[in-house]
Amino acid sequence: MLRYVPWFHITPRGLYRNILKLFGETEQRIGGLLEIYDTRLSISKFDQILSQTNWQVRKRQFFLVNPGYEVKFGLKPRKQIGFVGHIPELRDFISTAVYYVVSKSLKK
Repeated sequence: MLRYVPWFHITPRGLYRNILKLFGETEQRIGGLLEIYDTRLSISKFDQILSQTNWQVRKRQFFLVNPGYEVKFGLKPRKQIGFVGHIPELRDFISTAVYYVVSKSLKK
């Protein structure tokens, strides 16, 4: 049931953990999900890291519904609407995944 709750992953950590427990997730599963939760790497932060480390974005695709959710939850992948990628705050909030093709930049 939690798979249908949008943006559940942005609830406060303690509440997130308690809800997972309430819905019967195992401690191992909760631990794995909290590890992902604790990463907290936004799209903007990843872009910043790329630019600071001399990598160039060749292509990227934003997703409203992560393609991995098809296997995990039976949800069909949904690409993000084009303009959303140009609004960092909105993009970071509603995108569940972004796939990148990057290469080492030739600029020094």
